[in-house]
Amino acid sequence: MTPLLAARGAAATSRDLADVAGVAEGTLFRAFGSKGNLIHAVLENYLDAEVLRTRFSGTDDDASLDVVVSSIMRILSDRVTGLFVIASAIDPGGTGDHRKRGRPHPSNKHGEDLARMDQLIADQLEPYAAQLSISPAKAAEFIRGVAFTAAFPRARSVVGITQLSVEELTALALHGVAADTP
Repeated sequence: MTPLLAARGAAATSRDLADVAGVAEGTLFRAFGSKGNLIHAVLENYLDAEVLRTRFSGTDDDASLDVVVSSIMRILSDRVTGLFVIASAIDPGGTGDHRKRGRPHPSNKHGEDLARMDQLIADQLEPYAAQLSISPAKAAEFIRGVAFTAAFPRARSVVGITQLSVEELTALALHGVAADTP
């Protein structure tokens, strides 16, 4: 359903959503009560930090710190980009009108989700703790903040930065802005 919502936003009909889910339209209404509740559930699932656990599990256990941080940056950047696409499609002007039309706002537990996400990232960094200048928990918060800010188009335009590649973000997170000295 996520690709359909990204493409059509709130204009996607309940019939469209049922077709994508492979169920009858009535089944969706019995399960969710309304199209707005269904959209809310899709967004909640998309935002679920536990989905990251599966994505992170694909990283090789013998990978270098650079590879692990690059993987984390890519996963987080993809997540924010996807979220922005879906949110923009549902509420193109960013006005919050979707809430006025009875479509609930995603995740009222934002702080808990961020804490779970940070813990998942810290767990990925823990084997490399000796290579970090800060704790894995602090590194997780920093990496999440950098990845989110760099991937979020509105944030980039507000602070006036160009989009950085995952490789550039990884290099900055691991080595800062200083050039290697001979």
